[in-house]
This record gives sequence, structure tokens and C-alpha cells, in this order.
Amino acid sequence: MSSPFNTSRFGGLVRPLHRLPLLRRMARQLARGLVLTQDFHGGRIAFNAVSHSWAWTGACTYENFDRPVQDRLLALSESRPRLLDVGANIGVMTLSVLLRNRATRALVVEPGNEAVALLRRSLHLNRLEERCEVLHLAASAGAEKLPF
Repeated sequence: MSSPFNTSRFGGLVRPLHRLPLLRRMARQLARGLVLTQDFHGGRIAFNAVSHSWAWTGACTYENFDRPVQDRLLALSESRPRLLDVGANIGVMTLSVLLRNRATRALVVEPGNEAVALLRRSLHLNRLEERCEVLHLAASAGAEKLPF
């Protein structure tokens, strides 16, 4: 993965271009594996430019994605010292709480390789590694090996 590039600075320029099918196909090829970052609750969140293109080429950003859920988790965190996020993906909900409530610690469970790498990058960018433990694993009721 390449170094993070902050979409908050150029997202508005890309949105009109993203509507053109030819440019979108070209971008998918050129940006494969490209990691972008975006301003997020006073910090930054890292994500894949292609598979998460909706978060920087349209009206929705990660900060306003499922915002009622983010805000409800933040409110709940005020009376609870720990957050458990199972299936965290790139950690939107976890980062949302950790960046806005400095007293909370988190335990994250995520099986996806890319998602874990992006979450860890976001934790590093925001200096949150000490407050968040990431478990890179999946659970099963019996299978020793799980396809993913």
C-alpha cells in the first residue's frame, strides 16, 4: 500500500470526474491498492481508494457515514470504559469513539487482511495504538479453517 493521501484536499475536484464511466474504469486500474486518508473527527481515517470510493467521490464521507450510530456509540461510551467492535472493517465506529472520547479503550476483532492493515494505519496516524487492541481473527462454531 502506498502512503496516505488526504482526500479532504481534493475530493471536490474528483466528484464530477468520477461520474464519467471511462475515467472511473481507468481510475480503478490506476488506483488499485492506493490508500487514501480523510479528515475524521479531528483525526484521519485510512481507506482503499477503489473499494471505498463512495467515501470520497460522492456526498458521503466517513465522518457522516452512519452518523447516528457513531453518535450513539459515543454517548454509550461515556458510561463504559471499553468498546468491543466485532467485524470492525476499517474501524469507522471504533475510531469515531476513540477520537472523540479520550477515556475509552477498544478491543477490535476483524478477519480481513486489508481491513486490519487500514485500521492499524489509522490507529498509528492518530496515535491511538495504546488504546486499541486489534485481534486479526475470525470465530467459528467448528471449522478449523474458514474461507474468507
